[in-house]
Amino acid sequence: CALVGNSGTLLNRDYGRLIDAHSVVYRFNQAPTDGYQAYVGGRSTHESLNSAWVKQLVEGARKGNAPGHRLSHWNWRKQDTVLILFEMFDPTAFLTKTRDQVAEKEHWWKLMFRRLTAQHPDRRVIVLSPQFMSWAFTMYQKLKSRFTDAGMGSYPGEKPMSGFYAVMYALQVCDKVDLFGFTPYRESDRLDPLASRYHYFDLAVPRHNSHSFDLTTYIYELLELRFPDRFKIYA
Repeated sequence: CALVGNSGTLLNRDYGRLIDAHSVVYRFNQAPTDGYQAYVGGRSTHESLNSAWVKQLVEGARKGNAPGHRLSHWNWRKQDTVLILFEMFDPTAFLTKTRDQVAEKEHWWKLMFRRLTAQHPDRRVIVLSPQFMSWAFTMYQKLKSRFTDAGMGSYPGEKPMSGFYAVMYALQVCDKVDLFGFTPYRESDRLDPLASRYHYFDLAVPRHNSHSFDLTTYIYELLELRFPDRFKIYA
């Protein structure tokens, strides 16, 4: 399985053919491939979508209603691309939101799921289970504590990023996992004109402290060290 992140470092290497040679090519949040095939490939078999992109897919893109500048381009993916929803159960919500807020979000997701499957009956949709999400989040928290206790820094990110859950999922279903475009973004990159962009396809920057890029990088490096025959990071 090739997991293709959105890092601007993808523009530094021609990984396209290597990525497309995998039996599974997993992408995120409608990141475009047109015009970037030499770097990121063109195939897509699986794709994670966050709530903003699910909303766009269900309700359609209107100006001022779509993430970033990408409007109405759902034809980027073939109809047989499997959609993976990882936010229907969010373990972090129980730590940061009231019970009513959690219930409201749960209701919203159920509504979106029903509308999504009704509008696209031929498209396969996978919902990651609460048990899996709880396990993955617990692993994230335990590793965060271990790295902190080892003096490797502090990690203020609000929650794990979608790539983390995708990696944990892929390790359950793939014989081998190769990561592309998962290079961490750092706040200092905003001021460095020579630094790689956050996304290879636009000039967006992440919200401050939304994720801990360093922590997930340490986790991926630990996985590569522990399972060298199953897990590889392509810089």
